[in-house]
Amino acid sequence: MKNGKTVFAFLLLSLVVFGCKNRKPKGDCSARLIKLPNNYSEQIQENLASYGDVSIRVKANYKGGNSDQSFGMRLKMRKDSFVWVSVDVVIEVARAYITADSFKLIDRINKKYYIGTIDKLEEFIGQRLSLRQLQDMLLANPVYALAGFQQMNDELRNDFLQSVQTGIVNRMQLTQCYRPVESEFTTSLNERSVVVDYKNFTKHKDIGMIPYSVNVSGKDSARGFDLHMEYSSVSSEPLENVRFIIPSKYEKGN
Repeated sequence: MKNGKTVFAFLLLSLVVFGCKNRKPKGDCSARLIKLPNNYSEQIQENLASYGDVSIRVKANYKGGNSDQSFGMRLKMRKDSFVWVSVDVVIEVARAYITADSFKLIDRINKKYYIGTIDKLEEFIGQRLSLRQLQDMLLANPVYALAGFQQMNDELRNDFLQSVQTGIVNRMQLTQCYRPVESEFTTSLNERSVVVDYKNFTKHKDIGMIPYSVNVSGKDSARGFDLHMEYSSVSSEPLENVRFIIPSKYEKGN
């Protein structure tokens, strides 16, 4: 992989644009929900993934421009606290640590590091990103508050939900177990778009239904990309010793 910073930037770009334990979902997570019931908001709330500490091992592939690269990722997160990410191609090439108000990045290939407030993360990915949005996206919870969605239908009269937040339009189609199967994000002027597809929902005893296959595709006026992630393992065991140390000999990047 050519550049650890680039890996992290594309990863987060794709990510912008986890209810009760041991609960059986009410429908088929592999089938789309064509018509929404009147109480769809309550149904979504009841079927949200519930999480505290989560660890995920990922097999990923990124395609964009002339790049076609497979790599591994380890994700560790604590709800509303942090997301820790390690990217490796045989060896670790990048590591990131994101909190509600800041981020840190190590580029091991070029021996550089980057530190900034969470609003500065937009300079890497082209969009504002909150910690909770990142966590919810990874586990197929709605990224925006349910109260902000309106019921709509497409040209085939299939129902979907739509939310408009700070210039971003989010159109979300649900599975029959009331989890997103497709979530599309576009700017109000259609300058940029990101589509997140969720498949292979599997029940985790503590978290609920989790998509073990997540595909993120995006495009703007200059380029397109596709990031495919297969979750090989998911754990809800308490996290210990989550460390992020910047080597003393690394240079600070711009």
